Order: sequence, then C-alpha cells, then structure tokens
Amino acid sequence: MQRNPVTVRVTCSIEEAAREMASRRYSSLLVVNETGSIVGIVTERDAVRAIATNDGTSFAQRPVRDIMSSPVISVVATTPLKDAIAELQTAGIRRLLVVDGAGRSVGLVTQTDLLRAALLRLESEQQRLADKVEAATEELSRVNAQLQLLARQDGLLGIGNRRALDEALSHAQALAIRYRRPWALVLVDVDYFKKYNDRYGHLAGDDALKRITAALAQCLRVTDHLYRYGGEELAIVLAETDLGGAEVLARRAVEAVRNARIRHEESPVGVLTVSVGVCGSTLAAAAADSSVMAKLADQALYAAKAAGRNCWTVATATASGAD
Repeated sequence: MQRNPVTVRVTCSIEEAAREMASRRYSSLLVVNETGSIVGIVTERDAVRAIATNDGTSFAQRPVRDIMSSPVISVVATTPLKDAIAELQTAGIRRLLVVDGAGRSVGLVTQTDLLRAALLRLESEQQRLADKVEAATEELSRVNAQLQLLARQDGLLGIGNRRALDEALSHAQALAIRYRRPWALVLVDVDYFKKYNDRYGHLAGDDALKRITAALAQCLRVTDHLYRYGGEELAIVLAETDLGGAEVLARRAVEAVRNARIRHEESPVGVLTVSVGVCGSTLAAAAADSSVMAKLADQALYAAKAAGRNCWTVATATASGAD
C-alpha cells in the first residue's frame, strides 16, 4: 500500500492537486475538510476527466471537492486480502483507505496493489505446496526403495533372500550367455544344525547363522553375492568365475566356518561346520538354464554330506545325468 498518503483540502484547486500528484508521482490524494477529517479521494483519472470535460470555467479555480470520490471507504490494516478485494468489488471503487486500530489513516491501497499481493501470496502458496509435494515424492521414493530392498533381503541375516537369489541366477545366466563368460554357484549347508537348535535353542541357532554368514562374507569378493537359500542353507553366486575358482572359494568357506569355532557338542568335531556343493556354468552350458546349475550344485552338496560333511564337492557332468 501507499503509506502516509498526502492530503489536500477540499478547497484546493484541481490544478494544484494535479501538480502535487505529478511532483510526488502519486496516483491519488486524500481530501480533508477544515477540521482535518478525510472526506474524499481525488485521483489522476478524476483530474484528467475534469480537464477533458472543462466547459469554460477556469480549471485553476475549480476545487477538488467537485471531482473527488466520497465517502471514503476504509479497511483496517489487518483485513485479509480476500476481504479487501471483495470490498472494492462490492463498492465498485479502485482504492481503499487503510486505518489502524484507532481509526487513524496509515495508507492507501489500490485494486492493483491488492491483486498483486494476492498473486504473490498465491504463487508463494503454490511453491510451498510444490515443495511439499516434492518432499513427499522423495520420501515415497525412499520408502519404496527401502521396501524393495526389504522384499529382497532376509530379515535375520541381512543378505539376499530366495527371491533375490532367483533374480541373481537369471541375471548371471543371461550375462554368461551374452558375453560367453563363466560363472559359478556354491551351495552351503550347516552340518547337524537341527541338533544344534535342539541342544542350544533357536535363538542360539539364529546367532550361529549370523556368525556363519559373517565368516562366509569374509571369503567373498565385492562382485560375489551371498543369499539365504532356505533354513540353514546359503547360496553364493560367483560372477566371472570358472569351476577352479569356485572350488577355491568352497575350500575357504569350509575353513572359515570351522575356524569360527562355534561350539557344537553334538558334532563329531565339536564345532559347527558346513558342507559345500560347487557347480560351474560350463557343466550346465548345454541346458543354458540356471535351474540346471542349482540342481547340479544341490547334488554336489548332498555328495559332500555323504562324504562325511565338513567338506566340499564339485559337481560333475555325470552328476546331472548329462552325457
């Protein structure tokens, strides 16, 4: 709004009022009577209209009371924008006098001022809402990403679950076929784990699985990934790894778990151990199917169990029934 508006007396000539507005670059002046009370508003438009319709009477002698708008409608400074705009529209005027709580004049506000302020407030509100939507979208994306991670993660061990394993097997197979690069699958099963749970309890069994997972993780490269296959059985997908490299990993896995020294009095060796089955992609190349890899690795795992546990066995072509 225009603060501390300039006033002229009702007896002021139109010419003097026009010069006052021009010198101050104001578009309007308040008109007061002899006691200083505001009785009207005179604008540039009023002055121009008076000049255009001058009928011969001396323009310099005509008082502003002849062309001013009266009475003056006012609003308090705390009036909401929408209420002030509504007041202008109802009265059919373009300016409002703004007063303080005691009724004293503190400024003039025009229709343009109010609309500009309303537009700025609307833009500010729109930006606030846009920022809020953006923040909500980012939070939703974060939550969705977290949910997707949880959907593929074993809640106990913090590694990939069976769903994630199935996806990894399909991905590894596709890459192997496309680029003709080897990959391997290693299945790990904890020996005598049911007896462990029966003797020490399931909470101890959960803790043991966590320790075994940590021991196995120390054997892996950054490109290798560990998954929970089911129960006490784990799976390792080895990218860019031939059968010889997978066997080296299997040996390290067996040694790492045994060296963790997790006491198991029901085991022949007194500690928890694992049996490991290994399969390389060359053995399943004829089928070109990751499910064949899983079958071969599983057969090798059972062979390791039959061989006395606490060891690893490498799958052979004959183990899959292939020629």
